[in-house]
Amino acid sequence: PTTALPVLCVTKDASRAAKDDILLLRPFSLYAPEETLREIEERYRLPHLSPTEAQLLDALKEAGEKGIDRTTLLHRVFGERADEGVLNVYICYLRKKLESDGKKRIIAIRGKGYKYRADDTDR
Repeated sequence: PTTALPVLCVTKDASRAAKDDILLLRPFSLYAPEETLREIEERYRLPHLSPTEAQLLDALKEAGEKGIDRTTLLHRVFGERADEGVLNVYICYLRKKLESDGKKRIIAIRGKGYKYRADDTDR
């Protein structure tokens, strides 16, 4: 499944943008891009992820439907010396940020690891 993401369209002609694009019409003030990015965050409620959370999410997304085992995930994100408690904590952090709307996106695969499930309403 594809994930719908906001598109920032910088243009002089608003009629050329798609219906759901967020417009930044040219010419614009120096503050317009910052205000537009705030609008995107508010409209789509994009969570602020730490670098470690972002790396963990990337690894889960890359694994796809088959998922990724805990040991591989742990070593990929935290390195060889990390313990499994750290992984549990960051999975918890990521779930709180991504699942605040009640939709379960990080799925535990019993006896194996985790997988990420996106749906068409993910933004």
